[in-house]
Parts: sequence; C-alpha cells; structure tokens
Amino acid sequence: MSDQEIRVVPAGWYEDRDDSSLVRWWNGLDWTSHTAPKPDRVVSDAAGA
Repeated sequence: MSDQEIRVVPAGWYEDRDDSSLVRWWNGLDWTSHTAPKPDRVVSDAAGA
C-alpha cells in the first residue's frame, strides 16, 4: 500500500476559482463547463431532521 493518501472529492457544486460569484459543477473527475450563480445561502438536506 502507498504512503500517499488518495482524496476523493465528491461530485457537486463548488465555488468557481475564476469568478467567486459563480459555482461550477465538479463531476467527481474533472471540472465541467456548467456554472450557476452562487446561492445567497445553502439549504441543508437535513432541514427538519
């Protein structure tokens, strides 16, 4: 086994490094061309749990 730790970043929307007013879709392997306006707030899936 290697001494290097492999970090897997799950697919999802992340802040765009070139434009902080946008989020960009990470498909789990690479950045896509899909962007969206950065939301004002994050809504948790666990709301009401």
